[in-house]
Amino acid sequence: LIQQNNTSVASVTTQGTQTTASAGPVVAQRGKQYQLSEAMASGSANPLSAYSTSFSCVDTANNNAAVTVSGSGASYSLIVPTARRTHIVCTFVNSAGMVTWAKTDATNGQPLGATTWRLNGPQDTVIPVTDNVGQAGYSGVDQDPLPGRFRVPVGLGNYSLVEVSAPAGYVVDTTPRPFTVTAANRTVDLGAISNKRVPGTVTWS
Repeated sequence: LIQQNNTSVASVTTQGTQTTASAGPVVAQRGKQYQLSEAMASGSANPLSAYSTSFSCVDTANNNAAVTVSGSGASYSLIVPTARRTHIVCTFVNSAGMVTWAKTDATNGQPLGATTWRLNGPQDTVIPVTDNVGQAGYSGVDQDPLPGRFRVPVGLGNYSLVEVSAPAGYVVDTTPRPFTVTAANRTVDLGAISNKRVPGTVTWS
């Protein structure tokens, strides 16, 4: 959202899986103050506080010179310079985290594909995870196309990973695995999580 004197002059909202959006351009008045802010849209899976946010402005008409801003968090303001022609570009960057793990056979350590999971996150959010095994048309959150390997982007906060289903012939491991993603520790590796084979019997006479 871009405002002048608390009056909106431009705004934009991301949709679905969209990761970038641009508000404006706005024909700005020299010497005037503008406010720039961001907020999570209604229904978002994570609050804005779950992300680490940075903000900066440069003047692309003057060799990308830095523009002085004031503020913090999700709200900033700047005064348009009067001494020169400007083209000011400001950018919010919300940095999320990443959690990785592997699914293996408890007997031989080989990767196991075709498992499903549940990530319980901040504010009672639930993220379903289906193994991406390189299949055409995959639309889930796992960014690793190798069977039994997982790379899932998440926001900052406390999570718990729970296995929902295992391949045929294996026992589901329902043990919750809690972890925390922080600004200082954005990538969490949960290591290898194994499934035991379903025991069977054989008889003869």
